[in-house]
Amino acid sequence: MIIPIFIAYVVGSVCCQDRFDSYSRPSLARLINSDVVVPRKKVSTDELAEHDRVLPKVSGSFLVVKTNGNRFSKLQVASGRQKITEDKFLPVLIVEKFLTFKDGEERAVASSGSGITLYPGFRLNLDLGQIVPEDLPGDLVVRAHSSQLSAETIGKAEMWQAVRTLPDPLPPKAGKPVPGDKFVVEHWNGSYQLHDDGRRSGTLEIKVDAQGEVNGAYYSAKDGTKYEVRGKTGPSPHSIQFGIRFPRSEQIYQGFIFTGDLEAIAGTSKFGDRETSFYAIRKSP
Repeated sequence: MIIPIFIAYVVGSVCCQDRFDSYSRPSLARLINSDVVVPRKKVSTDELAEHDRVLPKVSGSFLVVKTNGNRFSKLQVASGRQKITEDKFLPVLIVEKFLTFKDGEERAVASSGSGITLYPGFRLNLDLGQIVPEDLPGDLVVRAHSSQLSAETIGKAEMWQAVRTLPDPLPPKAGKPVPGDKFVVEHWNGSYQLHDDGRRSGTLEIKVDAQGEVNGAYYSAKDGTKYEVRGKTGPSPHSIQFGIRFPRSEQIYQGFIFTGDLEAIAGTSKFGDRETSFYAIRKSP
């Protein structure tokens, strides 16, 4: 009789998830050319244990895989055990979380998942985000070697393991703007969580130049796809109009920033003939 699974590993603390999440597709491409990672054809449970805290305060090793579909994927992996009987355990590998980016995109997601248990012989296709049988292509396979397991690449897949503490890939962030007696265009600059009529949300990043021209990007919360943002402030300094350029259309937003604390923008959006409301909350640096 098989006894329910017991996993002997520590899940990374929630407070430190941002370092994993901060690595976009371009930052992974830069990382594999640094001395922070080493290329591996296979990574053993001993190697996972040796480099298991490269994310600050988080248990688990950080792997970068370039899939057979030529996509970049990032994984947080640890070793574990499944209890078979009172004194017998089966070694397993735990993919605590992974995310595969769409090719050519900065943050758009092809697949993602968490809490995947891999037994000896299991194959993981990171393009699909699924465990697959032998007659389907995979990127990693788990093999048993005496008392150890290893994750090995399949086909043209490539893998790198982080062996030093991972640097934060994001540039140092400027502090929050401070309200003053006079509103200046720099007060617009920053990153906001945009909510549009309860139908869509995402990250809005805007920068306004001295002439009031707005440039930036919108990243969909659904899959991370990036869209161009263009616009202009005015006629009053604390009003703005900008458009998010989707593939076949553009949605226009008109709003005002809260001048008391500079923490939010609120107004209306127009998509074709449909006019709705939106608000955007400034993200903390």
